[in-house]
Amino acid sequence: MARPDRERTGKSALLLAKQWPEPASTAAGRRTLDILDLLAEAGYRVEIASPAQPTPFQARTGYGEHRIAVNDASFDQWVRALNPTLVIYDRFVMEEQFGWRVREHCPGALTLLDTSDFHSLREARHQALKSGQPVNLFHPTAEREVAAMARCDLTVMISQVEVALLKQHFCLPDWQLHYLPFLVRDLPDPAPCQASTSVDTWS
Repeated sequence: MARPDRERTGKSALLLAKQWPEPASTAAGRRTLDILDLLAEAGYRVEIASPAQPTPFQARTGYGEHRIAVNDASFDQWVRALNPTLVIYDRFVMEEQFGWRVREHCPGALTLLDTSDFHSLREARHQALKSGQPVNLFHPTAEREVAAMARCDLTVMISQVEVALLKQHFCLPDWQLHYLPFLVRDLPDPAPCQASTSVDTWS
């Protein structure tokens, strides 16, 4: 897929990703790439950095791609030189690992957490199903994820129900949460379906 043409505006966006985007493998990968494309269309220079090993399934994005290491001071000098206008974390654990370094070395950068999936809610439902007890939203993973949201300038949610839950139960302010559903541009022509298979994604 060709990347959109973009004017030189001086703005740059850095995605810190736990995994390289795989739009053909996961809905989260598709959504991440759609957001990056929107930024490119808005004139941002887009860079992607991840500590993950490259895979044969990752997208050939045409954007800058960089391998980074967790708990490595070399990231500090690298991100300071890059000096992004916008930093996006694709999971709360990426904000935990790199957020404090970004705040220290790029204090002027806007920070955004793209949840794609409210992991704490999924875990709470999983535990409730296993134990037969009511869903308990207040658990250690929720504390970590909500804290990461609070540290970011904006959190992008894919579900209006999740937005309402965060405001009602965790008291996150409305201005810090933004509802952004899936971005569907070109739908393929429908084809006859003989059978279907569903494969769960990874965290």
